[in-house]
Amino acid sequence: MEALNGLVEYGILGMWTLSLLVSNHTMRKNFQSRYDDLNKNVVDTLKRNYELLQQNREDHKEIMVKLDEGLETMKQKYLEEKLRAEFRSKEKS
Repeated sequence: MEALNGLVEYGILGMWTLSLLVSNHTMRKNFQSRYDDLNKNVVDTLKRNYELLQQNREDHKEIMVKLDEGLETMKQKYLEEKLRAEFRSKEKS
């Protein structure tokens, strides 16, 4: 409080200095608020991205299992067709 009285004693220059101090304090407070909001948004975005990454990994695993099953089925059918063709060629001989 003594600092305020000291600034007031300087008259208009003291009042101007006081207004600059108040303005600076207000700007810092507003900046900190915006900075905190931005940090919260970044953290929320990172969390959502991590969740999406986890979901994509699970989906990828499921797709790989289905592709492996399909490939195995195709191999078996190709082998069956090859054996049938060999059997037919032996019957004709």
